[in-house]
Amino acid sequence: MAAVRRGDQAALGALYDGYASRVYSTALFILRDPARAEEVTQDVFLAAWNRGGSFDAQLGSVAGWLLRCARNRAIDVLRGSAGRAREEPEISPELAGDTDVFQTVVRSIDSNLLKQAVEALPTGQRQVIELCYFGARSQVEAAAALGVPLSTVKGRSRLALRRLAGLLDGVLADSNGLDVASRCR
Repeated sequence: MAAVRRGDQAALGALYDGYASRVYSTALFILRDPARAEEVTQDVFLAAWNRGGSFDAQLGSVAGWLLRCARNRAIDVLRGSAGRAREEPEISPELAGDTDVFQTVVRSIDSNLLKQAVEALPTGQRQVIELCYFGARSQVEAAAALGVPLSTVKGRSRLALRRLAGLLDGVLADSNGLDVASRCR
């Protein structure tokens, strides 16, 4: 890292060779999108080149620093306009198949209906769903934001998802007439 800070391109290449696959895997786990995970990987190594001085070996390893950068950047992409503004090409139904429940739900449900269902949840459950699913926060982050134990967030999340499935039951029918909500339980 010291050589990278001095502008040694070979050192950056060695850093990339040693850690790029782990950085990419971290970003892919969060984003679930290979193209955006590649962009995050590029951003992380560009940051290492431009801001390598922010790395402090006394606070942790290079791997930990890079993976933390990848995680933070991937979450920024999920939360920020960079993640929402991009126009993604539509996938034809023939290519998509019917195995992806999430895509089936997204195609089948009206966003206003989902909003109404979330608003019908008890306050604590609604807050957890908004933070974790719409705000892209981890359950640990949600617990800290709400000032409640992690176990409370986990319980509220489980109850909220069950309640949402019940509220939306019968509405989420796919083209084959199968009840998607019951497959999600």
